[in-house]
Formats: sequence, C-alpha cells, structure tokens
Amino acid sequence: MNIFNPLIPLLIPSFSSKGNLLIPCQGGKYVSDNYDLLQVLDVRVSNSYLVSAYDIFYGYMPQDPKEWPNTDYLFIDSGGYEISDTYDLSERNKFNYKVHPWDIDKMKQVYHTVTSCPKFSNSTIVLSGYDLLVR
Repeated sequence: MNIFNPLIPLLIPSFSSKGNLLIPCQGGKYVSDNYDLLQVLDVRVSNSYLVSAYDIFYGYMPQDPKEWPNTDYLFIDSGGYEISDTYDLSERNKFNYKVHPWDIDKMKQVYHTVTSCPKFSNSTIVLSGYDLLVR
C-alpha cells in the first residue's frame, strides 16, 4: 500500500448524481450525467478523484471499478451527501432525484468491491466513514 503523501493542495474532482441530471436508459434505469464522463476519462483524470458509494451501488456511476480511470488517489465517499434530501447550493439541478434506501452494509459492499479490484492495487484508496443522517 502506498503512503498517503500527496502534494498539497490536492484538488479532488468529485462525481455525484445529486444535483446532476439523471438520464433514462434501457430497462427503466437512470444514470447520472457524470456516468459517461467518468467512463470516457480513461487517461488519468488527475492525481485523484472521488466517487460516491451510493452512486456506485445504484448504478448511477459505473459499478465495475475496472471501468474507472486510473488515478494515484481514489476517494470513495460513504453516500451521505446523496441521501440528504436537502437542496445544496452547489447543485446544478433538482430534477428527477429520488433518495433510495441506504445503509452501512450497502456501503461496505461497495468498499469491498473497490478495494479488491486489482486495477487500483498501486493506488491509494481512501474510504470515508459512514454518515449518519439526523432528521
């Protein structure tokens, strides 16, 4: 495992379904408008990028980590941002977004899939802790 020693400041491009347009595709499924963007960036996005475990689990982003761009530092967020039903000023859109059930077991399933993917064996993978949503 690499030692986490990035040059500071480290800019982390983030890919999320929340606040982005959800595009219908076959079988009544939706994907984030960031889905194709993440897939076609087959060269290094930068030294790092962040994808939400929630988006991976529900297929809003590519579910197979082998389809993601190479990177030195891969951040996987717990999904807490995506399950919040509040409007965020950084959101571009507030279209057909529906919050699906989310829990720590779903998050761990995604984390296991990502950390066991050989594509990122030479990358530092940073997993965030599970967010508790207080209502």
